[in-house]
Amino acid sequence: MKQLSYKTYTPSDFFTHYYIPVPSRPWFTSPEAILVECKDLIPKYIDTIINFGCSNGRDFVPFQDDFNCIGFDIAPINYISWVCNTDNLTYYQCSIEDFLLDPTYFNLNLSTSLVYTQGTLMCVSPEVQNKFIEYLLNNGCKNMIFHEPPYVDHPPFYSFTPKEEYLKYFITKQFRPNTGEGQPLGFICLEKIINMNTLSLNKYPNYQYGEGGINFSHYYEGSRDWLHQYEPLLDYIKENLLSNIDTIMIFGCASGRDFIPFQDNFSCIGFDIAPYEQINWVCKTDNLTYIECSIEDFVNNIDNFEVEWKDVLIYSHGSMMYASHDYQNKFVEKVLEKGCKNIVMQEYEPGNSQHHPYLNLNEDNLKLFTKKLFKDQHLHMPMAHILLEKNI
Repeated sequence: MKQLSYKTYTPSDFFTHYYIPVPSRPWFTSPEAILVECKDLIPKYIDTIINFGCSNGRDFVPFQDDFNCIGFDIAPINYISWVCNTDNLTYYQCSIEDFLLDPTYFNLNLSTSLVYTQGTLMCVSPEVQNKFIEYLLNNGCKNMIFHEPPYVDHPPFYSFTPKEEYLKYFITKQFRPNTGEGQPLGFICLEKIINMNTLSLNKYPNYQYGEGGINFSHYYEGSRDWLHQYEPLLDYIKENLLSNIDTIMIFGCASGRDFIPFQDNFSCIGFDIAPYEQINWVCKTDNLTYIECSIEDFVNNIDNFEVEWKDVLIYSHGSMMYASHDYQNKFVEKVLEKGCKNIVMQEYEPGNSQHHPYLNLNEDNLKLFTKKLFKDQHLHMPMAHILLEKNI
C-alpha cells in the first residue's frame, strides 16, 4: 500500500465511524449496492478505480483483486482502519478542493479510470461539484458514478446539483430502499453503456401485471406456441429497410419473438420491464442487448444511449399503448430529433373493442405514419403505424 499526505486536515468527529468501523454500524464495512450492480457494466479498458471520499475502503471491496485502487480522503495517514485488501491501494490525504488546485501532482490517467463518490460531493459547494465534473470530462474521464443526494437541507451539506450540460451525461437510478431528503441517488455515466449485454435502468416490481391485474408472465416465459412466432408485418418491414439499417430496437420485446427475422444479420436491442433472469428467450441472444427499462425512463434518459440513430429501426407491438399519451408523443419526437427515420408501431387504436389502452398520437406525429393492417380485419386487431425512410 502506498500512502501520501498532500495536506493535513482535522476531520470532524462526526465522520469517525466512516474511518474506524464500529459494531453498531456494520453496514459501513460493506460496499454500496450501486457498485455491485454496476461492476459488470464497466468497460473492459478500465484498470483503475478512483474513490474520492474513500473512508475505510469499503467501496473498493468489489474491485480490490482486479483493479488498481486509488482513494482520496481527508483522514490522516495510518488513521484509517481499512476493510478492503490494500495490496493494490494508493491513499492520498487530500480534499476535492485541493485536488482541483493541483491535479497534475497526482498523475492520474482518467481515461482508463472509473471515478466514484459516495456522499462526498455533498460536502462541497455546487460550484466545486461542477468544477470537479468539468475537470474530469476535460481530461478524458468517460466513466463516473456519483452516489449523492439530489436534495439535502442540512447545513453544512449541499444538494448534488450538476449543471444541465453535465447532467445529460448521466443516467439516474435509486439503489437504496429509503428515499427522500438526504438519501443518495445514483448518477451513472459509463461509456457506451448501450453496448453492454444487459442493463437495468430501474426496477419494476409489478412487471407481470397490466391494467386490471392482467398477468403478462406468459409473454416473458414464451409459454404459448404463438409466442415463438414473429409478427407477419416484420417480413414486409425487413424487405423495405434501407441497407444502412443494422440495428433493431424493440420496445416491449418480451421473450424476443420479434427479433427472430433479424437475429442473424442485425444487432438487436430489447427494452422491457421484466428482469433479465425472468425471461425465457425464444430468439438467439448472440447479437442481443437487453435493457430493463420502461418507455418513460427511456425517454427521460435517451441522451445516454449511444447508437447511430439513423441506422436503427424502432419497433413496438402492443407496448407503446401502455405509456401515457403524453409519453407516446414525447417518444416519437425524441427519437426523430435524434435522427431515427424508421419507426414501426403495431398498436391498438382508439375505439378498439378489447383493449382499453391505445396509441393516441397527436395530429403532427400521426401524419408521419402510414397505417396498414396485417392481421384479420377486426376492430380489436392492432394497426401497424409505419414510418420507413425508403418510403418517405
